[in-house]
Amino acid sequence: MGDWFDSNIERKAFRLELRTDEDGYEQILWHGLENGEQRVFDVGPYTGFWRRFCIGFMGLLPIESQL
Repeated sequence: MGDWFDSNIERKAFRLELRTDEDGYEQILWHGLENGEQRVFDVGPYTGFWRRFCIGFMGLLPIESQL
C-alpha cells in the first residue's frame, strides 16, 4: 500500500507552495496534473466563485471555538 501511495501521489493530489512576493504578500499555489499536464492554480482548484466567497466569508466569523 505504501508503494502504491508513493508511486501515485503525484497524479492524485496537489502539492502546495506558499510564495511570498517582494511586498511580503503570501499566496498559496497548487501544483498538480490536469489531463496529464502540469498545471499551477492560484485559487483553490476545481472551486467556483461562490464556493470561494462562502469560505472566505465564514473565515471572518468567530466560530473557531465552536468547532
